[in-house]
Amino acid sequence: MPFPEPAQVPRANFYSYYVHNTENIPLTEAQVWSVAYYLTRAVNAFFLWHPGYVKMLLDECGDQQLIPPQVGFGDEVAVENTGSSSQRYPPLNSPTKSENFDTVPTVPIISTSGEGQEFFSPTFLSVVPDECFVLYRDGVQTTVFTLVLGGTVQAFVGSSKFPLRRRSFQWFAEEALTLENYVPDFDAFVLSPTRVYLIPKDVYARYLRYNEIYTHTYDKIVMMGKKTTGMTQHASSHALSTQREEVFQKRQAKGDDREGLLKTQKESGLYGTFDESGK
Repeated sequence: MPFPEPAQVPRANFYSYYVHNTENIPLTEAQVWSVAYYLTRAVNAFFLWHPGYVKMLLDECGDQQLIPPQVGFGDEVAVENTGSSSQRYPPLNSPTKSENFDTVPTVPIISTSGEGQEFFSPTFLSVVPDECFVLYRDGVQTTVFTLVLGGTVQAFVGSSKFPLRRRSFQWFAEEALTLENYVPDFDAFVLSPTRVYLIPKDVYARYLRYNEIYTHTYDKIVMMGKKTTGMTQHASSHALSTQREEVFQKRQAKGDDREGLLKTQKESGLYGTFDESGK
């Protein structure tokens, strides 16, 4: 059985998922639940999953804080300096619902002194401080999906090595979870403090199976008009029954059209468990 859903859907602002400079502070339960709901609404690979199974998957994988050696704990982190100011972590960027990258003309090396920037060409990948900060290599098969929670992941895409970056609640390599063999056409790496979820395909496949069995059983009960005592108690205490029945009705009415269901939601609806006000 999946984790029971919270009685009230938790809210968390996007700016809270950053890397703390002085200590390794774990995510709260509300933050993890918010990520679980987000994945079921924004990422096709998790579409219509029970949020409780996504939460279980996230707990098993755990989030990772990647901190390159040039910026250690306790350092002041200047991300993008201008002549008069600098942006500090966490980056104030809103998420998107697609895998479209934000383009950038150049990719800065992080400066901890607050005095200007250095820029590098795509060949800089060869001198990334450590292999653990390289998430993907162009032409090298991978089975890992990456969700960026806070910070920035730099990337060079295609033969032209076009520079791109991903920030809060954007992701890489969804196809690594759904295709038999997925080979990225980009390099992706971390040069500044960044918090991510790295989800391996084998873990995803296991929870996908759990979710499929649970969904099949529940839908069969709904179709037969029967309810077991255990299922009724679970659904009533955790507000599951209404949600699953609504999903079942939508799937019958729309032929389980994933794209259609996604497109009918307003963009703001994708992030309903988040508070972008920062309050």
